[in-house]
Amino acid sequence: MHDRFSKKLQMAKILIADEFIEETNIISNIVGWLGHTPVCVRDGEEALSVAKFLLPEIVFLSVTLPKKNGYLVCREMKGDPLTEKVNIVLVDPEDKKSTRFYGTNQGASHVLARPLSGETISRTIRKLLCK
Repeated sequence: MHDRFSKKLQMAKILIADEFIEETNIISNIVGWLGHTPVCVRDGEEALSVAKFLLPEIVFLSVTLPKKNGYLVCREMKGDPLTEKVNIVLVDPEDKKSTRFYGTNQGASHVLARPLSGETISRTIRKLLCK
């Protein structure tokens, strides 16, 4: 059992859907540093199609994505039997209680506010993979 757990922690596929290149690079670098495989996309429609193909363990999803915002992507993923179990981390430009409430009601596992620190990203990944 320990080997299976270690393997899951070391080989997770993590989708990063963010319109900001700097944020994408920060999250991607931390994902890689932790030993996981980052896959990056720039809009909500692409996030949905890649998530259905890749079936990642975690999706970091900006709420302000073009073409389809993060809330809509989250709701669609949680409504699809293929992606309903994927852990979704919504990334919001503001840290508001109402935003966290709305995000979790859409099915997000976590809602984080920008700017994201490396510690917050790595702690969130570890927590979600240990569920």
